[in-house]
Amino acid sequence: MRRTVIILGLLIAMPAMEGWAGEDAEKSTSKLKWLFSKPTGLEFTRSEVTVEQYRRCVRAGTCREPNEPNPKYPFWAKFRTWGVKGREKHPVNFVDWDRALAFCSWAGGRLPTEAEWRAEASDEGRRRYAWGDDPLSCRRAVIGLSGEHGCGKDSTWPVCSKPLGFSVSGLCDMTGNVYEWTSTPSGKKRVICGGGFSIARPHIWRNTSRTFEKPWLASAGLGIRCVRPPQKASTYAPVADGK
Repeated sequence: MRRTVIILGLLIAMPAMEGWAGEDAEKSTSKLKWLFSKPTGLEFTRSEVTVEQYRRCVRAGTCREPNEPNPKYPFWAKFRTWGVKGREKHPVNFVDWDRALAFCSWAGGRLPTEAEWRAEASDEGRRRYAWGDDPLSCRRAVIGLSGEHGCGKDSTWPVCSKPLGFSVSGLCDMTGNVYEWTSTPSGKKRVICGGGFSIARPHIWRNTSRTFEKPWLASAGLGIRCVRPPQKASTYAPVADGK
């Protein structure tokens, strides 16, 4: 691709350069990254879907913007990531189940089932947390401890900020940052997995913990991760426990 610029009144065609500000740069940084999950035989998005990734779906006319925070609970509005400067690489939140479905479909995938999600997060039952059995801490996950949301930052974090917390296949934030929708129903609710940045109860973070929410719920601590069938160029990045 070439670009035309004006220098001293002359039109000059120049090759596009990496880092050029504008649409091309945005597309480059907002492209979804998929990793092959050996425990499931599927590809997962490496991270929770970010604000900039979700914005591409909105601009394509397929996705709706995230829900507005509930005015009955004004405290949670400050945690919204959509439309907040500096949070483009944070997980998109305040997305209900229908919005999560729409995004994953647009991206060529779907929401994971609970069983698929847990197989990757636990390495088929071998790990208590995504990284292994080492104790839960802010070194490995964006969580709420001692009444401090997001490990003291009072917010979500950019995705993949905790490399010591990566799963067996190299996925980040499967424990912490935001919960993730699954396609698995539980009565009229849907199973959500992973735990959010404001949760301070240790048992919630274990891979055996089960949580459910109504599909219309849109909250500060709930986001999206997608799966798809393996592609020809699947990437597998095994990670040792706690490394």
